[in-house]
Amino acid sequence: MVGKNNTNIWFLLIVAIIPACVQPVGTEGFDFSYEDTPVVNCFFTPAKPFCVHVSLTASMYLDTAYTNIEDAVVRIIDENDTEFVLPYIGDGYYRDDNVHPRAGVVYTLHVEVPGYGSVQASDSVPSNVSRVEFIGHEEDAWIDEDGDFFDGLNFMIHDVPSVNNYYEFVEWYGFNSDDGSVLDSISNGSSSFLNSNDPAVRQNGSWQAIFSDDLFNGNNYPIQMIYYVSNIWSSSHSHSVPPLVEVIQGSYAFYTYRLTYLKHDEALYADFWDPMEPIIMYSNIENGYGIFAGYHSQLIETDYTD
Repeated sequence: MVGKNNTNIWFLLIVAIIPACVQPVGTEGFDFSYEDTPVVNCFFTPAKPFCVHVSLTASMYLDTAYTNIEDAVVRIIDENDTEFVLPYIGDGYYRDDNVHPRAGVVYTLHVEVPGYGSVQASDSVPSNVSRVEFIGHEEDAWIDEDGDFFDGLNFMIHDVPSVNNYYEFVEWYGFNSDDGSVLDSISNGSSSFLNSNDPAVRQNGSWQAIFSDDLFNGNNYPIQMIYYVSNIWSSSHSHSVPPLVEVIQGSYAFYTYRLTYLKHDEALYADFWDPMEPIIMYSNIENGYGIFAGYHSQLIETDYTD
């Protein structure tokens, strides 16, 4: 009988507490106002024409998608003050297939959005491009904390002496365009990061291979990329053809944006058990948000098959 009475008491306490915990939430305390701002994005490389995307920021409370701008005036100006006006091609994009960037030339982007004024940024494709060669793979090169083995892809970076060089390694396997050529990961957004426990990579606090040459500027530097089991066991990968590795060398703006994007993306999956500080995305667009940055890309064949 005592046990039954205790049960009833606990039930009454819970019933009494729940109404106190659950209260209707009004919207009076929230400020839904915000100032929309032009967002301009353009990665550029000599292999492709300039392609600029123009949109507006969206409210985090009310909007479900950004707004593309169809009536902006988009101009590219080179060091000789030669001006190119990019026509609108749809979905917020502006492009002229005859206007390609050249390495080492500083370009300035001017975008005029009606009602918002002018935004601009300047950058160039690096002219000092280092040669990177594949020097073989190593089986069971690394073991993780769960006892799983991973293979390694070994490269030699012949770093060109300069103020700084910046690198990004991504894997391509089975991603081809309609004409059979391998797609470009930056422009097409479909790729797989390679990872490394090399000190040059780990100095950024991440395993993913976006790094500077701070530790080896001007010297030959061997570096190993970890080839994860998830890549090898993927049902879509037969590995009868060795994968390609894309080595991207970008400007400082390119590198900083990509690094903050990586950390921002990782922080999205943080929780109380794996807390992370929020990361502010890098932007070099004056009077707006976004990125205007140049890069060089080279594709390297490997001998890796399983």
